[in-house]
Amino acid sequence: MKRSKKLLALLLGLLMLAGLAACGTPAASPTPTNSPADTTQPTATQPTDTLTPDAQPVTITFSRWASGTEQADFDNWIKTYTDAHPNVTVITNYLPMADYQTKLKTDLIAGNAADVIAVDYSTFCALAPSGVFVDLSTLPNGPDVASSLVGGGVTAYQVDGKQYGLPIGVGCRIPFINTDLFTKAGVPIPSQTTPMTATDFVTMLNNLQAGLGSDYMAANLFGDELLDQLCNSIGAPILSADGKTVQSNTPDCIKAIQAWADIMTNKGSVPYDQEWNGPWGTPDSAVSTGKVAICWTGTWSLQAMKDANINYISIPAPIVDGGQPMQEGYINGLAISASSKNQAAAWDFVQWMLSEEQQVAFAQFSDAPANTAASTQYWQQEKANDPNSFGGYLVATATNTWVNPPTGTDFQTLISDLKTKLLTGQLTAQQFAEQLQTQGQPMLDDYLANLS
Repeated sequence: MKRSKKLLALLLGLLMLAGLAACGTPAASPTPTNSPADTTQPTATQPTDTLTPDAQPVTITFSRWASGTEQADFDNWIKTYTDAHPNVTVITNYLPMADYQTKLKTDLIAGNAADVIAVDYSTFCALAPSGVFVDLSTLPNGPDVASSLVGGGVTAYQVDGKQYGLPIGVGCRIPFINTDLFTKAGVPIPSQTTPMTATDFVTMLNNLQAGLGSDYMAANLFGDELLDQLCNSIGAPILSADGKTVQSNTPDCIKAIQAWADIMTNKGSVPYDQEWNGPWGTPDSAVSTGKVAICWTGTWSLQAMKDANINYISIPAPIVDGGQPMQEGYINGLAISASSKNQAAAWDFVQWMLSEEQQVAFAQFSDAPANTAASTQYWQQEKANDPNSFGGYLVATATNTWVNPPTGTDFQTLISDLKTKLLTGQLTAQQFAEQLQTQGQPMLDDYLANLS
C-alpha cells in the first residue's frame, strides 16, 4: 500500500502543478470528493440521463489522437456506451497526434469540429481563449462532475473562470524493458531504483544491439520527451517554468542536448524520424512486438504487453551526469465544440467517460484516471496486480514531475527541424542551443501575446 500511495501522490502532484499553469486567470477549483459512498448529490458516477433508450435517435462525433491498438481499445470502450444507449450513434475519428492537432485547429476555425473533442493541455491552452469550446460549468450537473475530478486538473482546463474542458486522464512516460531480450543479449537487467546516466545508457544500447543482432532493435525511444527529460534532470530546461523564456543556450542545457544526441544517434536507437511510423512499432508498442528491448511509454501500454506475454519491468529515465530523476507529466482532457448541434448528447457522453466506473475501465488501456475515486481504486488494484511495473515511476517524487509549458506551432516546427539537423550532423549541440534561443524567443513572445 505504501508504494501505491507514493505513486498516487506523484500523479496528484502532477495535477497540482497543472493547476498552477492554468490558461488565463483560473477560477477557484471545486473541492474534489473522495467519498464514493456519498450518493446524495449527482456526480460524474451518475451522469444525467439526458438520453434514454426510447429517445429519438441521435448521432454524435468524437475525435482523438490514436492509432493501432489504442484506436481499437477506444472503439471497444465506446461500444459499451452505445450498447447501453441504443438510440445514440458515436462516430469516431482518429489521427496520429501531430496530424490531429493540425486538423483540430482547422476544424474548430471552420466550425465543423467533432461534438466531443479529446484535447491535450498544451493544445487546449492555444485554442480555448478563442471561445471554440462550450463552458461545461453551465451544463446540467457541470459543477458536480468537476467536483469528482482532481482539482488541479480541473483548474488547468479553465480560462478566465470558464470551464472549457475537463481532465480525463494523467500520465507519465518512462522506459519499459523486455527482460527476456536483455537476457538473450547477455546484458544485466537495469536497476528499478537507480537511474542510469546518459553515458551508461549509451553503453547499454551498444551491448543490447550487439547481443540481439539485426533482427531486433535495442530501443524505440520518444526522442522529443527524452530531450526534455535530460535537460530537466540537470536543472536546465529549455523553457522557463513560467513558459515565457527560451533558455537553451546555457552550458548545462548544451550538455544535456549533446547527451540526447549521443543516445538518439546510437545504432541501437530507432531513428528519430521512424519512432512513430517505422518498422519497429512506436514508443508505446515497441516492446509489445517482441522485437525491441526498450520502449518509452506509460501505464496505457501495460495491457498490450501482457497480451503479448512480454516479461517487462519499468526503469527510471536516464539522467545527465550529476543530475536527478525527473518525469514529464501529461494531462489530457475532453471538450465540447461550441459549434456542436448535439450538445446535450455530447455532454451525456462526456459524463459517462468521466464517471468512476468508466474511468477505471479507461485506465486499463490509456491514462491514469482523473476521477479522484477511480484514481485511488486504480492504483491500489495495480499495486496488488502488477507490483513490478511501477518501480521506474517511484524513483522521482511528485515535486520532480513537471508539465511542459505550451508553445505555438511555429516554435514546435523550429525545434523539430533543429533536432533533425543536430542528429544528421548539420548542427552541433551548441549551435542547436544558440539557434533555438535566438529564433525561438520571438516565436514564443508572439504566441503568448496572442493568448492574452
